Amino acid sequence: MYADNRPCQVCGAEVELRARTADDIGDTEGAAAPDATVDERVCTHADCPTRRGEGQP
Repeated sequence: MYADNRPCQVCGAEVELRARTADDIGDTEGAAAPDATVDERVCTHADCPTRRGEGQP
């Protein structure tokens, strides 16, 4: 199981892990990218810039 307990790199809030879909990490045929992580890190702070697509949590 993949676990990443680091706080958001932008605002320091807790980060939630969400499963990525094949479309998120794959190529046009749906194959997973070789260096893609298992889960997507999503900041739990609603006003964090990462929630607006500005940086990585």
